[in-house]
Amino acid sequence: MLVLKAPLLALDIACLLAGMANSPTPPARYLKKRSERFLLAALPILDTITIAAFALETLIIILNGLRGLPRRLACLLMLYGTPESLHTNPHFIIGTMIMCMAAIMRYSCSQCIRPLPDLATSKDSDSEQKLVTQGPYNIVRHPLYASSLITGLGLFLIFSAKGTWIAESGVLDTGLGQLGIVLWLVVCASTDTVLMTRRIPMEESILKRVFGKDWTEYKKRVPWKLVPGVY
Repeated sequence: MLVLKAPLLALDIACLLAGMANSPTPPARYLKKRSERFLLAALPILDTITIAAFALETLIIILNGLRGLPRRLACLLMLYGTPESLHTNPHFIIGTMIMCMAAIMRYSCSQCIRPLPDLATSKDSDSEQKLVTQGPYNIVRHPLYASSLITGLGLFLIFSAKGTWIAESGVLDTGLGQLGIVLWLVVCASTDTVLMTRRIPMEESILKRVFGKDWTEYKKRVPWKLVPGVY
């Protein structure tokens, strides 16, 4: 089972890299508050740290399958745990499946979406702009942001379960590890709050200004912002 986990970890890394390549974060010029700009800068750092954790666990699994020095190195990288404590479980598998779903959703959006209209140049009569309503945008109005929330859910399931490097290495028993988890949770929660209260209303005001009647009709046809039947 330990060997089977390595491909799943590689899949998690691929999903995160795809998410970074198709980031739903709007350009910095649309984020006027310092707190929003901080989150804009912090999210790629958190993604990179998460990818590094997945990559480290993959490396440990590979090294543990070898003999001699590589296996001893794997034991050292586990800090206070052992490589044998790494394993898959339902939480990890479901979390990986959720992350794959989010990555597919982001890819579908990237095939449809165009850059956010520029407030300084866009006009109501701008014929070059076209409102995107197909694909995932026919289900919710902000599927890219929805995919970010889905990715967060997948990561939560993965890291909340036993059998991961973070859970088994003992890093969470250290002050630095606990601080890192707290910061990760704070940034994620803050990002979701900004998403709900700032980004979506700001972008919808832009879309209403640029597309006018088309946006109003689309909003009636697709009433949900992020989660069908909920919000």
